[in-house]
Order: sequence, then structure tokens, then C-alpha cells
Amino acid sequence: MLHLIKYRFLQMIRFRTSMFWALAFPLILGTFFYIAFGNTDSDTREAIPVAVVEQSGAEEQTYFKEFLKEMDGDTLKVSYLSEENAKKAMKKEEINGIYDIGEDLSLTVDKSGISASILQSLLASYERQSEMITDIAKDHPEKIETLLASLSDGVVSHTKEVSIGAATLDTDTSFFFALIAMACMYGCFLGLYNPMTTQANLSAVGARKSMGAKSKLLVIISDMLVVEAIHFVNVCILLLYLHFVLKMNFGAHIGYILLICLLGSLIGVCLGILIGSIGKMSEGAKIGIMLTISMISSGLSGLFADALKTSTEGVIPWIAKVNPATLIADSFYYLTVYDDINRYRQNMMILAGISVVMLVISFLAVRRERYESI
Repeated sequence: MLHLIKYRFLQMIRFRTSMFWALAFPLILGTFFYIAFGNTDSDTREAIPVAVVEQSGAEEQTYFKEFLKEMDGDTLKVSYLSEENAKKAMKKEEINGIYDIGEDLSLTVDKSGISASILQSLLASYERQSEMITDIAKDHPEKIETLLASLSDGVVSHTKEVSIGAATLDTDTSFFFALIAMACMYGCFLGLYNPMTTQANLSAVGARKSMGAKSKLLVIISDMLVVEAIHFVNVCILLLYLHFVLKMNFGAHIGYILLICLLGSLIGVCLGILIGSIGKMSEGAKIGIMLTISMISSGLSGLFADALKTSTEGVIPWIAKVNPATLIADSFYYLTVYDDINRYRQNMMILAGISVVMLVISFLAVRRERYESI
């Protein structure tokens, strides 16, 4: 088996395209995220003018009004206007957005830009905090007073949130957590070549392996261990880059964070193995399927917009329990914001379970393959 592992490792590190997507691309994207979000401190820019329009049911949004009151000054310049006057002000570019406060909360912007992104991020951050309070009140009511006190101290600016026992975070951290989840999912580009080089009808290497004395199960396991080790190192390199170069604080739960990286990279690799094992499509078609699945999964975890994650989970609540990228990103939140080890462990068990199911299906698909001649 050590012989198989050695030569599989040498083979994998020569797949430059796959290594680029699994390692280099997340590092590059993380750098762009830092350029876009990392320097938006209130000390270096003016407050963003925004209008607040109260609709029917606004009296129920006491906490959001208090949230805006805390932001007013350094981060936002809040004006309470009628709906008509707010639209006129936005047309004249006197304000950058309109918060509609009623039974629901919404944001209207006239054009995209960093100010619109910050306003949306603030709303998403508030909605996430509201969801957090609801979850904690339901699962751990004894912690609700500590949570409220921490969040009250934490809204002094849009770039600082204080957790109830973990690290201090900015509101754009969700993008970086989703980035790590995407990097984990991109292990599929490495995992794809396991079945592609195991099945005789897909490659010359697969034909040689099929004629060998080693069992398919042993070959699949040795290949998976090599690819998982390589991608785990890839994800750890990304984490080190985010921590030491981009100065992200992941808190003190180092062991738990490494477990997220281990199971996160595993589920990405297993996705690639699964796609590579099923069907007789071309390599390009399978790469297209993998890319579609991984990007949809990452998008739903908040990679493109935190509001997309929040709105999707509002319509389909169970999506957060089955989407691998969401499970990975939320696990970081449970450690660094929620400080909820029980929810973290639940996510880890779901990730492990999904990985096992994909591996079993992959093995059964490969095992059924029979060839009249090679």
C-alpha cells in the first residue's frame, strides 16, 4: 500500500491545473476579498448617508432602530424620511440607500459600489445576529443575557462584532469563511482523477491498474488518502495565509478548526470521486458538473452575498443542514461567534456522514464495472 501511496502522490502533484484550482485560486480570491473588504474601517472613510423609512409594523423593529442608532455617526449618517422624500434624496445622490422598516426589513440602493455593499452587509449582519439570538434562546436560554450584552457592546462600528467567548470579528468575515468552504469544495478537482485513473475504460493508467493484483478497494483507499492529505495541506496553507498575512483571527480553538479543514477537504475530495465514478461522460463534462455543484454550494454559504445565504435559508430552512459549504462556513461561526460546540459537533457529524455516503456510492459504482477486454 505504501508503494501505491508514494506513486499516487508523485502523480497528483503533477496535475498543475487541479492544484491551481485547489490551492492557488483560493489564495488569489482571498487577497481580492481583503482588498475589497479588509480596509473599510470607519477611521479611513466618511459615514455613509442612508435614509430610514418607517412602514406599517415599524414599531416591532425596536432592536433594528437601536442597531442603527449605534451605527449613526462614525459608520452611518442616518436620516428618518418619508418614502417620497427618501426616493428624491437617493435620486439626487444625497443618500446611498434606503432602509425600509416594517414587518420585514429591506434595503434599496440606486447603484452598486462599496457603500451599497457595506449597507447590505450591515443588514445581513443584523439579521444573522437576530437568527443567532433566536437559536440561542431556543437551545440555550441560560446564555441569552450574556449574548445580548456581548452583541450590545459589539455594534459600536460596522467592523467590530464581539463574540460571547471567542474572537473579535468584522462583518465581512463571513466572506472569508465562505472562501474557506469553497477551497474545501475545490478538492473535487483532485478527487476526480482517482476514479478516472482507476477505471480501465477511462484511461491507460486505469487499464494497467485493472490488470494488477491489487484489489480495487485497496487502490481506491490509497488514492483517497493521498489526495485527502494533499488537499488538507492546501486548506491549511490557505488558513495560515489568512491568519498571518491577512491578519484574520480564528480564535483559540485550533484543534477544532483543523478538524473543520480535515472534514471539509474530505468532502470536497469525495465529491470529485463520486462524480468521476458515475457515468461514462467525458472528463470535461464531469469537470463542468463538479464546478457547478461546488459553486452553487459555495454561493449558498455566503460567498457571493451574505443576503443570498440568509434569504435562501429563510425560504428553504433545511438547506443549511445538507449543503456542505454552509456546514463548513457555519462551523467557523459556531466556534468564533456562537461559541457553541454542540452545534459545531453536529455539523462535523453531518459532514462525515455525507462523505461516507459518497464514498460508498463511488465504490459500488466502480466495483460494478466489468470489461470484456482491456
